[in-house]
Amino acid sequence: MKRALTTNNILAMRFYPAAFDGEWKKSFGTPELHGLWLVYGASFNGKTSFCLQLAKYLTKFVNRVLFNSIEMGNSYPYQLALIRNNMVEVGHKFLTAVKESPQEIAARLAKKQSPDVVIIDSYKYFERRRMEVYKRLVDDFPEKLFIIIAHEDKQGMPDGALGKELYGFADVKIRVSGRQAFVNSRIGGSYEPFIIDEEFVETANAEF
Repeated sequence: MKRALTTNNILAMRFYPAAFDGEWKKSFGTPELHGLWLVYGASFNGKTSFCLQLAKYLTKFVNRVLFNSIEMGNSYPYQLALIRNNMVEVGHKFLTAVKESPQEIAARLAKKQSPDVVIIDSYKYFERRRMEVYKRLVDDFPEKLFIIIAHEDKQGMPDGALGKELYGFADVKIRVSGRQAFVNSRIGGSYEPFIIDEEFVETANAEF
């Protein structure tokens, strides 16, 4: 049996949260950049744009972010998304993999100077492999951050059995709706939504 920890034992531990600032800090607080985050929402609400904006921001704190483009692949819509979010600004710190399998991702992460953050768009590609795939990636690469994109069901929750398992497992849960990202985590922030598309949100509010 392992020794139980005292409060002083835990208070003496060192953690390394990312020093988010501005709108990112308001929505996210100061999260640690490892483990698993889940981004989910209905189609055409801004999930891809949000994840690209997040990837771009995370390059301030890590060496490389990898976007595993499964749904869109290396397509014209994906190219347009990169242009809209001006991803060229971060150069080689942002990389795209096209429809890589879990084994290919693991092999890539085992190399030196591998990406620190992996965004998987979307979870359905691995669904038949079940939750163990994600748990294994997190266990095998504990210093990496995995961000999984999922669809939303009619109840406003991640779609399917795997989506709900990921929701329970995720350290940070982010629901994207109406071009805004609503963050739910234990380290908080002010719980203000992150605005993905300011012009869209302002127009929607004016019409309302």
